[in-house]
Amino acid sequence: MQMQRWMCVLALPVLFSACGKDQATAAYDEAKLAEARAAVPSKTQMSAEAPGASTRAAGATAMFPKFGVDVAAGVNGAVSGIVDLMARIVEIPPTRYKSDTQEFFWGPWKKNDPDDTFGYVAAYVRENPLPRDFKYTYALLRGPDEDESKLVPIIWGSATPDPTEKDYGTGVTLWDFEANYLFAKTDPAFVSKPYDRGRFVALYGRQVDKNDAAAVFAFNVAVFNGFVPKDKPTTAAVHAEYLYGKWVKADLAISFLDFRLPADVVPDAAQGGPDGKLEDMKVRMAAINRGVGRAEITLTNHDPQDGSYPSGKQGEATECWNAGIDETYLRFAQVDSTSGVADWNYEKPGTTASDCGVVFSKTLDELKIPSIDSVDAEFHDGLTKMRDVAANGVPR
Repeated sequence: MQMQRWMCVLALPVLFSACGKDQATAAYDEAKLAEARAAVPSKTQMSAEAPGASTRAAGATAMFPKFGVDVAAGVNGAVSGIVDLMARIVEIPPTRYKSDTQEFFWGPWKKNDPDDTFGYVAAYVRENPLPRDFKYTYALLRGPDEDESKLVPIIWGSATPDPTEKDYGTGVTLWDFEANYLFAKTDPAFVSKPYDRGRFVALYGRQVDKNDAAAVFAFNVAVFNGFVPKDKPTTAAVHAEYLYGKWVKADLAISFLDFRLPADVVPDAAQGGPDGKLEDMKVRMAAINRGVGRAEITLTNHDPQDGSYPSGKQGEATECWNAGIDETYLRFAQVDSTSGVADWNYEKPGTTASDCGVVFSKTLDELKIPSIDSVDAEFHDGLTKMRDVAANGVPR
């Protein structure tokens, strides 16, 4: 897959319509409008699914698949509201179609959200001129009045939908919660209240496997920067990354999840519970048919100065589980981060790595399961660009 070309669009400026409302609407083909609407990402394209999702069943003993379920649920909760908002707008007949720029435009309309009525909202889906990385660019915009020159994007993205299969295609999207908050503050009657904060950038795709026409491959790699959900405004800002993917052929499905986030998991020797200091936690897992699987975990310092994990050391863990999501193998170790030599090693009594089974006795690298690191290499620093956009917004 030539995924690196999909990242080029992140360097483009955000452009939006600034034409007056007196411009006549050109005639358009309904099929063309349907394809433009399909450029807006769906819940299916943006949602994550954790390997071993059946861990919510009572009695399942594996630890990390349950953790993956919770991460996936958090991701899905964060993205669903904005997907719904954009989809609702573009399902309305467009206000106009501009044939010269191949653009469908909605609004501006007075915002009537009971929680935030300030200003006007608009949206567009525009066909990009050749040469292009994606066929369409779209945006959700806010402005203080009906003057379209004052509109600012709070959602922006580009996509190439599949012309025949719903939820197929590729795209990149930015949800700029920070821009939305800053716009809300321009309201003369602004009232300080919880808003979603930070930014979310995702690159996603779903398509027939180029090497196997009978298989479908889907993925979603995303970066959260400074994210604080409005329903939990006092929580610490989340800086996290994840990669979700799934390969499906007939009755075989291989799903994988790789997420990176700060977490307090190292116990306090005296108190037994978490020690109140953050570590960088990396968790990779994969499963077959949402059942038997393997997780690999690495812990390193989040801040070398706070002593949360010994300098030059890293914690490692491996867990395997069966089709019932019951743990079959567990290993913890502390190793020298340079030499890889273990200072100490613990295996669950009565288990060995062979209990991971024929497939998952091998490491995820040996099985060639994609990771965030391998994605960045394939993108030619594309993930670095995503991190920059998540930190600073799209270059203007």
